[in-house]
Amino acid sequence: MSMREIPVADFEGEWRKLYDSVFNGALVPHRPFRNETWEAFLFPYSLYMEEDVFAAIGAAARQQGDDECVIWNAEVLVPEPGATIPWSHDALDQARCTVLGHFETHLFGRSGSWGMACCSVHDFSRLGGAASFMDVIAGTLGGRHSIRQRFLSFLESYEWMPESVRGRILQDVGWTP
Repeated sequence: MSMREIPVADFEGEWRKLYDSVFNGALVPHRPFRNETWEAFLFPYSLYMEEDVFAAIGAAARQQGDDECVIWNAEVLVPEPGATIPWSHDALDQARCTVLGHFETHLFGRSGSWGMACCSVHDFSRLGGAASFMDVIAGTLGGRHSIRQRFLSFLESYEWMPESVRGRILQDVGWTP
């Protein structure tokens, strides 16, 4: 099974209510999740995320009952079709080679217990979710400190991010100069 397109009308009918229960309309540099109690992790890259990160998200999502990942273009004024993909890095690669790879996209599952906002402009992502979901992510990727260090290392080498965005996200990871 590979990427399956979700026409805009189908998204509005089948997915919109769930999507709106996960995301609040803000873009990645801000907290985009409706549930303010969700823990959030920052990751390097947008839909071009590292394979181990996507695998960890897939493992955690499957434990929540999400056997597929929904990808929706969150940024455009005129909605484009979204997609559902299986938990395979090849399917993610297929999705990011479409219009979905060029804008801010949101990933989520049917459980509504997690979401990921991927910012193609600044090339990083924010993952948020229920405690049980985030615990699996942290356990799979070496712990919360390891996730934080991965992002800080990426940020040190990433020169093209505006200082206003950099400052905001450094606050989110608890960085102190």
